[in-house]
Amino acid sequence: ITSETVSNFVGGMNIYLEDIKTGGFKQLYKGTQHSFSYDPLDEEHRFNLHFTTEHLGTGETAISGLDIYSFGQIVYVKNPELIQGDIAIYDVIGQIITTTKTGSTLTEIPITKGSGYYFVKVQTDTAIITEKVFIR
Repeated sequence: ITSETVSNFVGGMNIYLEDIKTGGFKQLYKGTQHSFSYDPLDEEHRFNLHFTTEHLGTGETAISGLDIYSFGQIVYVKNPELIQGDIAIYDVIGQIITTTKTGSTLTEIPITKGSGYYFVKVQTDTAIITEKVFIR
């Protein structure tokens, strides 16, 4: 995928391509290229475009009061304001390990796939935050 032109948008507008399969985001500029592999068994809805005046990525789009961390083999999503959203956990190669919904002030998600780094993405109607955690 190559973005030939990114124009006719309000100044300060950022455009991101989200790869749902890998959980990755890429900011689009004129001439930006994104390579990917496709399997006919993959979901048809593979990509989303995000238009925002804020930057996406780890720690850049804060969700007020939300905290993501791990201890031992458990990922915790602390959500004191009971913000509604989806939680997805990915391994380092982009495979989804598990998904769940936010719904309580503290969501505990056990990870049994092994030790290493994982990415936790929380997506609400208005924001996305992704954090890297280490599972022992």
